[in-house]
Amino acid sequence: MKKTLLALILLTNIAIGYSQFEETPKYYKKIVFTYHQKSTIHIDNRGIYADTLLLNHYFPDLNFQKTTLPQNDIRTGGFIQMNQLSEADKNKLVAIISKRTYKIEGKYNLKKNKTTLRCSRIEINDTKALIKKHLNKSYRDFYFKDIIDYKKNRRSVNYQYTGITENFDIEKNKIEWTTTDPSIGKYNTTKNNLTYTNIVLINPKLEKHISPIVLFGNCESGIEKITTFDYTAELISISYQ
Repeated sequence: MKKTLLALILLTNIAIGYSQFEETPKYYKKIVFTYHQKSTIHIDNRGIYADTLLLNHYFPDLNFQKTTLPQNDIRTGGFIQMNQLSEADKNKLVAIISKRTYKIEGKYNLKKNKTTLRCSRIEINDTKALIKKHLNKSYRDFYFKDIIDYKKNRRSVNYQYTGITENFDIEKNKIEWTTTDPSIGKYNTTKNNLTYTNIVLINPKLEKHISPIVLFGNCESGIEKITTFDYTAELISISYQ
């Protein structure tokens, strides 16, 4: 049976106002943009803090205390003490954080109607240093390419030794808009028979192909931020060629 994991996110936290990005020029051939994607898990010498949905999903056998989150003191999350974590738990924690911490460098080609995303693990918010300090663990640098072809409605994700190609239909990929703020919406993703509700913040000043994921059929603006229960992806820079 399908379960629903709703990301309990206060919309006002991400809709603080549009960032001062350059408006789309009248003429251009390519758009170059960068997102930083970061895990929502916080680590310190006491333990780990995260959304309760994340802790229930990834660490169902561990007890946690409800507390305010260090990275967002108006939200309630969960805390697990460091001495509760086994070596297996720590290895799992490193895998979760590293797989959700990327620099996403995108380039949209107007003529080809194609976006190429280069996703690389880099040091964001001292992630590697914190993992080494508090868990005595490390992880390797890694990158992959995500090529989204809007002419062929085909997406190819290329890793070092393998790749995945799949078709998509953006008309079936929809945002459910909120009634209080037209720049905020939500969309669902399903994995392992679990459905997640994610929050998206769009910016009407941005060209719609500025996005770290496949476009939505009912969105004509670029994406400034995506927030899920286990990561955030935020637009950092844009330039036009």
